[in-house]
Amino acid sequence: MEPQIYDVIIIGAGPSGLSTALHLHKYRPSITSSLLVIDKAAFPRDKLCGGGLTSDAEVLLNDLGLDINELPNTTSENILFRSGDFEFAFSNSNQHTLRIIRRLEFDLWLNKKARQRGITILEEVVVIDIDPTENFVKVFTPTTTFKAKIVVLAEGSNGTLTKKVFPHRKVKKARLIEAISSSKNDRVRSDSVFDFSPIQNGLDGYFWDFPSPANDGQNNCVGVFDANTHHKTPRSLSNYLFSNYPDFSKQIKREEINGHPILLFDPQHRNQAGQILAVGDCAGADPLFGEGISFALGSGHYAALEIVESLKKGDYQLNNYQQRIIESPMGRSLFIRWAISNILFPLRWKICQFFIWKTLNGIVRYLATNHILGWAKKVKSPIEGL
Repeated sequence: MEPQIYDVIIIGAGPSGLSTALHLHKYRPSITSSLLVIDKAAFPRDKLCGGGLTSDAEVLLNDLGLDINELPNTTSENILFRSGDFEFAFSNSNQHTLRIIRRLEFDLWLNKKARQRGITILEEVVVIDIDPTENFVKVFTPTTTFKAKIVVLAEGSNGTLTKKVFPHRKVKKARLIEAISSSKNDRVRSDSVFDFSPIQNGLDGYFWDFPSPANDGQNNCVGVFDANTHHKTPRSLSNYLFSNYPDFSKQIKREEINGHPILLFDPQHRNQAGQILAVGDCAGADPLFGEGISFALGSGHYAALEIVESLKKGDYQLNNYQQRIIESPMGRSLFIRWAISNILFPLRWKICQFFIWKTLNGIVRYLATNHILGWAKKVKSPIEGL
């Protein structure tokens, strides 16, 4: 007996994969019975992530009818940007600026919401290969071969299938480490800190310090993001954290620090090949902050639009996906972040950083308010039931 040919198979049940599935369910509910999500992990599963949700992520979740307040979370009214001795606060006038969740809980919550809407998710199933043919894509697991008209890759930064489908990408991978520490008492608990001083010490990124919902809000999530794009000899991020932020060396142990690479967005990357497209981190994360969640949710929206239109036409080549992303509010935000990172990170001299953060403070605030954040409010959702 021939196996069912699914309309869509999504490989990866993280935020980008489930966002794609949830948006497909929203825009074309009839597709749900022919939609399959496969993930190699069992949920709940932990995921290294600072857990910061911007207002853009919340807009996208609300648009799906999801209430993030069902999860334990904490909010930051202000974001403190620092570079050396300079500091300024950024805030949203009408609401909190950043919400912090735990990824283990967030991903499990999304998983449950998708199942409640009838979406089939297979856990602990490893996809070992995919093979596109003229009419469908074969998806191979150790025990079963599935077939789909369209396949969505949502397997994260280290996905082997993504490397196979897009072999000619010039991949740039950032580095990230994080740890949970006990709270400091010398700052307002609601503030989140982005300290870009590491640029002056040879890193392409920042140190962060977020309040964490762990342990009833009595902990902080701290870490270092290094875009790893403009230096030839990478420094140890753990050594940097301990030597430049000694307060935290008393609160965390080296063995409690976790790290992993992140695939960065590049406007020259292609994220579509025939009937296959990439979303989320395997399409490229924000190169300025390493932010992944809002763009994972947003890429699911645009992938769903492309898929629905392709299924309506009976043409599964997804040829408009790349242009759809580039011309979207999300794509413009990613491009601006990419451009800023290529200006900001190479300028390691203290005087250059002072000029950017002090003299160009108004421009920094304008970009943050109008282009870096707030893009999700400009996303146009189609009429449901396309």
